[in-house]
This record gives sequence, C-alpha cells and structure tokens, in this order.
Amino acid sequence: MHKSRLCYITIDVNNFDKALHFYTNAFGAKLEEFSTIGNSDTTYRRLKIPDNDIRILLQLVPEEKTSKTRIHIDIETDDIEAEASRLEKFGAKKHKYMHERGFNYWVMLDPFDNEFCILQPEYPKLLNKAKVWE
Repeated sequence: MHKSRLCYITIDVNNFDKALHFYTNAFGAKLEEFSTIGNSDTTYRRLKIPDNDIRILLQLVPEEKTSKTRIHIDIETDDIEAEASRLEKFGAKKHKYMHERGFNYWVMLDPFDNEFCILQPEYPKLLNKAKVWE
C-alpha cells in the first residue's frame, strides 16, 4: 500500500518576475524556498498558498504559449466581477464571459495567456471559510 496526493499545480511561464507578481498577488501566495536539486533554482519557483497544502510551481520555459491551455485553475467567488477586476490589477485579462448550464463565469487569461476561470460558488461552506484576498 502506498500514499499519494496532489502536490503541485505547475504553470509554464517565460518571465519569473511577471509570474511572481501575478500569482503572489492573485492568491496571497508566498515564495517558498526548496532545496536545490540540479538546476531547480533556475527553472522553478514554488509558491505556498495560505491555508493550503497544494503548491503552485512556476516552471520557466523559453517559448510563448501557442495553443489552448489543456489544464486550468478555477477560482470560486461570491462576486465574479469584483474578483475579475482584482485580478486585472495584477495583469490578468478578461477573455470571455460565459453563461452555460445555469452557471455564470469569466474565462480569464493570466499574464502569459494561460486560461483560468472565475466561477460562482461551487462549495459555499468552504468559500465561507476562505481567507479574503486583497
């Protein structure tokens, strides 16, 4: 028998400064040091999200994004427009407002044009416990 768990959400970026500005502000995350293994310190930045055991791992890649993101982040909120506006301050862009199957949400783009969504509450009890992001 063995144990497994989700460890990272890895996001390809081509500029660490821009990525750190966006993701630390978007999620109230803190840069977390890790032991250097090979060239890890030149290729990765690890972010600790408050009150969460899953990390965001920023992976430095040389190329620009060329196609639709196949995996993305969803953020639930009690105010979709306010959250979209907050994230725009850090470099996100509104891409497409959606209304489907009774759900309203924004498809957004991070500063590297990776898609993510801002959703109406899916888990209201968990959302009520969430920390307020500035």
